[in-house]
Amino acid sequence: MRRIALVTLVVDDYDEAVRFYTEALGFRLAEDAPRPDGSRWVVVEPGSPGTGSGLLLARAKGEAQAGRVGDQDRRAGRVLPAHRRLRPGPRPDDRRGRHVPGGAAARAVRDRRRLPGPVRQPLGPAPARHRLNAPTENAHAPRNTHMTAPRIDTDTLRRLPKAVLHDHLDGGLRPATVVELADAVGHTLPTTDPAELAAWYYEAANSGDLVRYIATFEHTLAVMQTREGLLRTAEEYVLDLAADGVVYGEVRYAPELMVRGGLALTEVVETVQEGLAAGMAKAAAAGTPVRVGTLLCGMRMFDRSREIADLVVAFRDAGVVGFDIAGAEDGFPPADHLAAFEHLRRENVPFTIHAGEAHGLPSIHQALQVCGAQRIGHGVRITDDIPDLTTGKLGRLAGWVRDRRVALEMCPTSNLQTGAATSIAEHPITALKDLGFRVTLNTDNRLVSGTTMTREMSLLVEQAGWTVEDLRTVTVNALKSAFLPFDERNALIRDVVLPGYETAL
Repeated sequence: MRRIALVTLVVDDYDEAVRFYTEALGFRLAEDAPRPDGSRWVVVEPGSPGTGSGLLLARAKGEAQAGRVGDQDRRAGRVLPAHRRLRPGPRPDDRRGRHVPGGAAARAVRDRRRLPGPVRQPLGPAPARHRLNAPTENAHAPRNTHMTAPRIDTDTLRRLPKAVLHDHLDGGLRPATVVELADAVGHTLPTTDPAELAAWYYEAANSGDLVRYIATFEHTLAVMQTREGLLRTAEEYVLDLAADGVVYGEVRYAPELMVRGGLALTEVVETVQEGLAAGMAKAAAAGTPVRVGTLLCGMRMFDRSREIADLVVAFRDAGVVGFDIAGAEDGFPPADHLAAFEHLRRENVPFTIHAGEAHGLPSIHQALQVCGAQRIGHGVRITDDIPDLTTGKLGRLAGWVRDRRVALEMCPTSNLQTGAATSIAEHPITALKDLGFRVTLNTDNRLVSGTTMTREMSLLVEQAGWTVEDLRTVTVNALKSAFLPFDERNALIRDVVLPGYETAL
């Protein structure tokens, strides 16, 4: 990877797109180089050189990607880097929200939008028919029956044993650590005051501004390119989980994004594992033991997923417990990385797939039925296959997910930031929990979202009427679906989680 702060846009034609961005929008052509596969590495940047942010123009491969040209982000012009994605706006759907790829009406909609770049619209909520929590869809969702339960105080919530399955290492650094590591490597930050930097991250994540959002991950990744930076961030990651009451966590990151400083992929993994081990040892010595497993991510818009899958196999006896693909979901389907998934299945290695956040049911279906994922990252769009939340009647895919106990790694605060949900009170996690889905509660990016597991629990208690019983349910759900051996999962539930909740109950 040549740089960090790039957003990939699929285009029909390199030259046409370059003309559009340079002549119509005033961008500058930063790079244009041939690649071995016959494609080109084309980057355009806004403003003057050195801004650190740009657009990587990728020529569409196949009919599916060609159909997304000019249609990748219609809500606010945000196209997010790494593992961040926006839920798309209106599209030619059938009544259950399933994409209808053919037909004259669908083609007409696509043709009207076919521009070299994304169509920009003012920031605002998605139209009601397509919004996950629109009144027409969720107004009569099964409600929590404990809405009048006494408020659970924050100290009690912090002490509850927790399990987190979906948390990104590069989105959860301590602000003070970012400041100190940036100074050590000579990287310039928006501010060198840790409190101000934390506020800047949170504001940028909610700003709807592309360049500001990209910059958040530019800064965290910039300080994770050295052995020292990786050791410290990994160790502190574990200690922060322990302080939050987490007893089991799975941390994920993309090794290919951390080699800019000269580290090899294997060195990145070895260093992160060393830092995690140091953190677990310190947490245990302090009387707050926590176990942390690692998921290695391949990036959807690049072609190293098979190589990363090999890393997972190589390190599966050294703390790496699974695999994921991250990056822009819409336009980069899971099946593009089928070779990696097939290899992992042959090697009996579990994996999860980000699906059903920026794209709808087709993404979830492909992740499960084509690629064979054991869990789904986010998955909020599964509600598109539940035509009536009042009766709980499920479509075939939703029924499969619930009945086969496929875990949904849901991240309420993050989903609000990316437009996948409209409020905590109406987030699908509550309705899906009440319908018997195996939902789990997660943070996604603790620094960027300004959150912790305790805060996520508190929001659901205060705004969605959750009780301690509900929190226990999603914690047990997470451990049942953790990428751990069966007996170890059971031991954590039996010996740690259930006794911890008995005190609170």
